[in-house]
Amino acid sequence: LCQTLLRGIPLSSLYAAHAQANNDRIQQLLALEKRPALTDLHAQRVADHCTQLLQAISRQQPILIFLDDLHWADRPSISLLNQIVGRLGKARVLIVGTYRPEELLPSPRAERHPLRKVIHEARRRFGDILVDLDILTSQERRAFIDKYLDEEPNKFPDPFKKAFFDRTQGEALF
Repeated sequence: LCQTLLRGIPLSSLYAAHAQANNDRIQQLLALEKRPALTDLHAQRVADHCTQLLQAISRQQPILIFLDDLHWADRPSISLLNQIVGRLGKARVLIVGTYRPEELLPSPRAERHPLRKVIHEARRRFGDILVDLDILTSQERRAFIDKYLDEEPNKFPDPFKKAFFDRTQGEALF
């Protein structure tokens, strides 16, 4: 998406630029990644190294991390996210995550979704952090679709725009 929808530098470029200065930290992360199963101690080390690397890079340039469909993330990934969010402090890192709220609702046979803990902790630390996309009216969503499709010159006919809206209901992240 970088240079297409967003003006910015891909993380891989930042990684390459900072690889030399952070080589030890990166090598430690790679070594931890090769272990067959992460123990709690290894998970803590991974979180420490990830956080330190993000902090080091963010001193040179702000970082935007976009995580889509967090409701499908596994427990170790959500645990890592929770630890990083709790450790970043004032680093210039913005983490944007999307999820479907209905996927986090408890069911009779399932335990509480681990993402709920991350959201609760982030709200406690940073205040109101949620952007509810369901607050738009149908007319506002249709206006969004029309504006989005007409951003660039195109020949999309009105029936296509209507079908696109009907399929996505104007959901920006569909």
